[in-house]
Amino acid sequence: MKKSWDVTITIERSPEAVWEVVGDLHGVPKWYPTYLSTTVEDGIRTLERADGITIRERLGERDEKRRFYEYGVIEGLPLAHHKASFEVQPCPAGAKVVWRTEAEHNDPDIDMEARLADRQLEALGGLKDLLEQS
Repeated sequence: MKKSWDVTITIERSPEAVWEVVGDLHGVPKWYPTYLSTTVEDGIRTLERADGITIRERLGERDEKRRFYEYGVIEGLPLAHHKASFEVQPCPAGAKVVWRTEAEHNDPDIDMEARLADRQLEALGGLKDLLEQS
């Protein structure tokens, strides 16, 4: 079953400083330790995970002014559908990062939000730690 959800975190840094890290397509391993390396070529981002899995994502819309980009997993995971985005919004405390996801596993009985949301929140915690300690 296809599900959509958002995970968010507030970071005490300017939206521009947060976007510099979130918007860096090669920067995911800096704050999400599941990933060891990334490459980007011809609109495809390839991520190497610590467990040996390689994931390929098609990069979609990107808006620097809005501090937004989207992507979708196209290879490496058993997904029937995946589309996600990051957006960095200003807020009174600094910046709010919104990670939106729409996903469906090949097995319709698997709840993707239940499977991913906690990991995504943990990754955003790593982003917050990286930015607020620098």
